[in-house]
Amino acid sequence: AASRADGHFIALGNTEEHLSVVVLGHPQRGDPDTEERLDRVSGDGWVAAKDGDYADALAKGHTVILLVTESTGAFSADLDRVLRQLARTARASGSIDHTPYGTSRASTRSHYTFHSAAISAAIVTADALTIQNSAGALGFELTLDPRDLARRSTS
Repeated sequence: AASRADGHFIALGNTEEHLSVVVLGHPQRGDPDTEERLDRVSGDGWVAAKDGDYADALAKGHTVILLVTESTGAFSADLDRVLRQLARTARASGSIDHTPYGTSRASTRSHYTFHSAAISAAIVTADALTIQNSAGALGFELTLDPRDLARRSTS
């Protein structure tokens, strides 16, 4: 299984490796007959093959790109590459960019900057809304009689 042990030290460390295994899977590495299981510290050992959720698409030759974001608004290197490629495409001769850039002098005209900021803002806003909704629900529970909560949890 993918480790999340170092996630607090590494950007996307709690999400990207785990999601990569879930979505893409991985081939066997090493030999189970001659090697111990993987030692994550040394990198030595074997790992059993695992099909990911998109194994069928990959087997049929389709490209699958894992685009990972975090609640901080951070996003993975693959998402960064996709956004940069889209920005190059938008700048190409003959392309039409329908991005609704702002009209002030301070507004960006960069496709990459506009869209990466919009994605990050959407992630942070959604996470803040989730926290706000949870806080409201918890606040409501504080107004209830504890005996009602006890009865509700046993029924």
